Amino acid sequence: MYLQTRDFEKAVDRFRVAAAAEPYNVSAAYNLFTALSRAGRGEEGEAAKQRFLQLRDSAYKSALGSNYLEQGRYAEALASTGAEAVDEQTADVAFTRKDVVAGAASTLPRSALVLADVDADGALDVVESGLPSLRVLRNEPGRFVDVTGKSGLTGVPAIAAVAETTTTTAGRISWC
Repeated sequence: MYLQTRDFEKAVDRFRVAAAAEPYNVSAAYNLFTALSRAGRGEEGEAAKQRFLQLRDSAYKSALGSNYLEQGRYAEALASTGAEAVDEQTADVAFTRKDVVAGAASTLPRSALVLADVDADGALDVVESGLPSLRVLRNEPGRFVDVTGKSGLTGVPAIAAVAETTTTTAGRISWC
């Protein structure tokens, strides 16, 4: 999404996390190379390109594709007969309050993404919470378009967002 919206610095940050999490993922390596190059970071981009080329030509790489059958090891699916045992035990999860001290904003996450069909068109849109403000990106064929201004959320600071959608109405976004 950040590559599509030309926010190359954020794209670099996210692809660095992805590449660190899966060092042999050729998709993460390629996208890191692309983001660095488009951000104008020539030397770093060249080093990332060499890493990508090394992975691409190796037998030990993993990759993600944009289509289901291209998704490599993540495409594994299991057939369900409906007769499998189901664990109905409630997970031991609790929400806790965390007060943020004034001036501590630098310790908060810079952004978080929530996928939801906020306009009820059947395609997942993106709500980005984080500093300095909330953003809404509408999913149009082949790209994301920033519709924050149209949504009336321009300049709204938010460190977290939750989207609620139904099959018949546009989504509702809550934030803090």
